[in-house]
Amino acid sequence: INYKNSNSTIKWYKSWKMWLKIFILLCVIIFLVLAIVYSKTTARIFSDFLDWMKNNAALGSFAFIGLYWICTVLMIPGSLLTLGAGFVFREVFHNEWLGILFAALIVFIGATLGAINAFILGRFVLR
Repeated sequence: INYKNSNSTIKWYKSWKMWLKIFILLCVIIFLVLAIVYSKTTARIFSDFLDWMKNNAALGSFAFIGLYWICTVLMIPGSLLTLGAGFVFREVFHNEWLGILFAALIVFIGATLGAINAFILGRFVLR
């Protein structure tokens, strides 16, 4: 199998882009396998993170945006994160609607940044 470069045709195993794709795919597979194997630990870490977010609302918002960004790029479903943010920020603000509105804003920002990053990776790096 040959890999077309702009200048010439080279073997696939000599292309750094192909090795980058393989590396990213292996990292995602290893991450998912470890998350499944250690599901109790993963659930505990997720719960601890949400508790930390409740105690540190400002810094927790930025950490949540970063986590949602990474999950979007790695195609990890964010439904549990979205629900967790709604519950946590509802308790932080002691107001149901204000907490849900703030959580929706945080989730929107994280998902948008992740989608932009995934597009750029797919368009230029992982092509």
